[in-house]
Order: sequence, then structure tokens, then C-alpha cells
Amino acid sequence: MKKTLTILELFFCVAILALVGSLVIFKAKPMIAQYRFQTSVHRLAKELEWSHKVAMSAEADIDFRIEKKKDTLYCTRVTDEPLGFRGGNKELKIEQITQLFFDGEEISELKLTFTRTGSIRPEGNIQLSSSNKTLQIPLNPAQNRVIAASET
Repeated sequence: MKKTLTILELFFCVAILALVGSLVIFKAKPMIAQYRFQTSVHRLAKELEWSHKVAMSAEADIDFRIEKKKDTLYCTRVTDEPLGFRGGNKELKIEQITQLFFDGEEISELKLTFTRTGSIRPEGNIQLSSSNKTLQIPLNPAQNRVIAASET
């Protein structure tokens, strides 16, 4: 004779699955936060690299302003190019950043200028921190490029 599941047994199985799922999510939360932080820093590094390349190829000065409010960076890119270009004047929101440093000094705002000659002002290192990790984006005008983010 075939026995079917009772509704009580079915609810019990669903409860066990929900409990196991919540434990897995609880354990994975720090890993997800770490992934989001690394993704945010690499996204900022790509935007800085793109701004630097476009400034040289379009022969235009680009101002890149980074402003930190709470755990979010607000980045604004503005150019003096009269014709403009795709992605020229752009606002960008980067989350998961708890601290912003420039050459070891904590700041809340940073203005970078990428010139048509390839120089970056001011020169230095941008350090971004989350709760337990710090990544660095060196601005290296000697090599005429922004170097990708690395651990410090």
C-alpha cells in the first residue's frame, strides 16, 4: 500500500529546508559583501582608466570628482570638450565603501584632473576600505596610466 505525505510532514520538510537555507545565507553574507566591495573598487579603477585614456585621445581635460557620503561614493566626470563624447559628463554611484584615503590621509572629497598630455593631478594613491579590507588604486602618470586596484 502506498503511503502519501501528510500535510504536517510536508510543512516539517519545508521548515527544515528554510532553516538550512537561512544558515547558508547567514554564512555567505560576508563573502557577498566582500565581492561587492571588490567589484565596486574595480569599477572605479576602470572609470579612472577610461577617463585617462579619453583625455589623451580626445585631447581634452577631464575633471573626475569623487565625493564620499556615508558608505557610498558619488563620482562625477566633467570635460571641457565642446563637442562632448559618449560617456563624457557622467555621474556614477559606487556603494560598499566605508573609508576613502588619498596618500594615507582620510578624505571625504577628491578632485582628479586628467590632462590632454597624459598627466594626472594630483599624483598619489587612492585607498578604499570596507569593514575588513583595503584596496588601493595607484595613479601613475609616469607610466601614463591608472593601475588596477590591488590589496594593501
